[in-house]
Amino acid sequence: MTAAAAKSRASTNGKVPVVPVVDRLRWSLAHVAELVDLSENKIRELERRGEFPPRVAVDGKDQFIPGEVRAWAEGRDWRALVAERLKLEASHAT
Repeated sequence: MTAAAAKSRASTNGKVPVVPVVDRLRWSLAHVAELVDLSENKIRELERRGEFPPRVAVDGKDQFIPGEVRAWAEGRDWRALVAERLKLEASHAT
């Protein structure tokens, strides 16, 4: 459990806490735009050109995988992470 989650749980008297956005499994376009300091339109453009990690559909919403966005922001090989995710998704689809 992260320190933020532990603090949140303690402040809610043991009730299920609201998870901070940084601990969520997927990030929205608006959140990613704020994190990487680009406009939502610029991210969409980069995504279309294959220069930014693609979003995935989760419960009818297109969202980003945090590790892929972090890799992009840090100049690491985010394409390898995307390829591995797609490979796993394909193996689970069969």
